[in-house]
Amino acid sequence: MRQFCFFFILILLSACGNHEKDASKDDLVYPSQGLFATDYKYLFFGKLGSMQRSFQEDTLLFPPIDGLVHMSAYAFCPTDTCVAEYATLALRCPPIAPLLDWVADTVSNFAHSCPIGGGLRKYNGKNLSIPKKDLESDEEICKYYIDHLRHTYDNWHCTGEGDHGVLNEQAGLLLADSWHTGDLHTFYRIDWYDWMSCGNNTRESWWTVDATTGKLLSLSDFILPDKQDALTALMMPRIVNGKREKLIKQYPTYIAEAKDLLKRADGCALIPEGLVIFFYPYNLGTGADGEYEAVIPFEELNEILKQPILKMVSITE
Repeated sequence: MRQFCFFFILILLSACGNHEKDASKDDLVYPSQGLFATDYKYLFFGKLGSMQRSFQEDTLLFPPIDGLVHMSAYAFCPTDTCVAEYATLALRCPPIAPLLDWVADTVSNFAHSCPIGGGLRKYNGKNLSIPKKDLESDEEICKYYIDHLRHTYDNWHCTGEGDHGVLNEQAGLLLADSWHTGDLHTFYRIDWYDWMSCGNNTRESWWTVDATTGKLLSLSDFILPDKQDALTALMMPRIVNGKREKLIKQYPTYIAEAKDLLKRADGCALIPEGLVIFFYPYNLGTGADGEYEAVIPFEELNEILKQPILKMVSITE
């Protein structure tokens, strides 16, 4: 076992060394529609001020994604604002039923876990419950869930137990189709949360969904089962954060842990540049380092990707 680990590290170091020789600004590849390394101002899209009690949708800031629909909901205790909760949604999805169903399920999960409804649980012992419904467009999905969130406290009974004039607790979800090859569609996603919180509460991710079934694909759907070590060797020298800092330069100790690093990834997806693998803040490095991402070009994955995936990818080449 020790010999195998030592051999693996040698392969990885060799890959890292070869990668350094060709280093250029293109060496640190970032997804073209990602924002973490290009424009941080959109990370908290649609966010309100911590004590802002009203808003106009057309004054909120959202990424300039063509066709993006967005709506926001502010729900509060009308008696004394002992509850002040906000959620914002931004969606773009092609009119394909399985994809719309997947987006609707994702939005449903967000709606039931976002801050709106927290007062019901805390003071009235009730849970927010929004019935699932077949919806035929991204705009319908957005409107249906936001309308329900807006009316969370219509029949609210204030117990008088909470503090008056609390800070806004808020969260956002952006989910937009960004690329497709064959029947596989990749969505770009941002999640954020704020309650005058400390730490890094933003997440950037990509998700590839089969448009025929609505199934979300994972790493095991993309790569051959015996190619994890080969993929890890390609991934390690490419892991960078939004400051374009390489993980293995910041923390060389991760080289010894490389064999297990792929299992720690928060997700992966197919994008125009190749296979993206991402690690949310606090997974690698420190909170101040932010999120780490690695993009492996398709041309280096010929012996790693499964044949059906390779055929789909070749459609766009």
